[in-house]
Amino acid sequence: MMTQNSDINFAKLVWQPGWHLIVFMFLMFAQTAQAQDLPKGFTYLRDIDTTIVQDIRYYGRHNFLGRKVEGYESRLCILTRAAAIALHNVQDYLLQRKLSLVIYDCYRPMRAVEDITTWVRAPGDSALKREFYPTFDKSQLFSQQFLNRHLSHTRGSSVDVAIVPIPILPIRPFRAGDALKACHGAYGARRRDNALDFGSGFDCFHERSQTDNRGISEAAKKNRKLLLDAMKQEGFVNDSQVWWHFRLQKETYPKTSFDFPINSKGVLDKQGLQRKMRPQLGPVRSAPATRLSRPSKPKPAPGALIYGPVR
Repeated sequence: MMTQNSDINFAKLVWQPGWHLIVFMFLMFAQTAQAQDLPKGFTYLRDIDTTIVQDIRYYGRHNFLGRKVEGYESRLCILTRAAAIALHNVQDYLLQRKLSLVIYDCYRPMRAVEDITTWVRAPGDSALKREFYPTFDKSQLFSQQFLNRHLSHTRGSSVDVAIVPIPILPIRPFRAGDALKACHGAYGARRRDNALDFGSGFDCFHERSQTDNRGISEAAKKNRKLLLDAMKQEGFVNDSQVWWHFRLQKETYPKTSFDFPINSKGVLDKQGLQRKMRPQLGPVRSAPATRLSRPSKPKPAPGALIYGPVR
């Protein structure tokens, strides 16, 4: 048992020059380590693949609510590790064709689903109706099954994605006061981002967003098939109501929803990531001989460089 004198001696040791700093750093490290932990089986997508473009729409104002959604504290994609590795392989397939995935949403906290549900049920507050749901009242969005897939995002293995060509072009950030353009309009008439033509914009609540809709252009049909085939071969299944939504068929948590916020805690240093993640990943599967030679990977595309700050 420690005596009173030993307590005093330990206190004197702690406050010797330099020791107080060591103790302070230890306490800070312990606190940070506790804050950094994601739930078991989850990871940041950028820790698996830095080349996939992340345009997390619910962190900013360019979404059907017209504001940041509850729980989105950072413009980051968080997924189960299984889903992130599957996307990594999809990206490898697309890079060989000078294309890249762009991610609009990944894991979504339950608090975000509740925020969206509250918004749908509240009267008014339809600032971006003309762009995202031009032919519906917002009270119809659940009954029309546009928002029924939101809960699958809370399990961490669902993603909303599209494809962009390489080189990846910058886009002008959405600003308050911008003219609203119906998301189901022709490719040159609706709001342009840097994605290929998929027949409608992301989160466009319109029949043209149905994956098998026949009223879209031949180019859009071809692009939807490319995305569908690339995702399907890595174990993702599409929601037929919207072309952009995919769920990993073998979910890590098929019956569990999560509610931790999306933020940048838990980022390890670069060397730590290489030691911890790469041995688990292993090499990307080799491409068949019929595939194109793999081009050099584009530089990482953080939101601040491509999409600018949220205004």
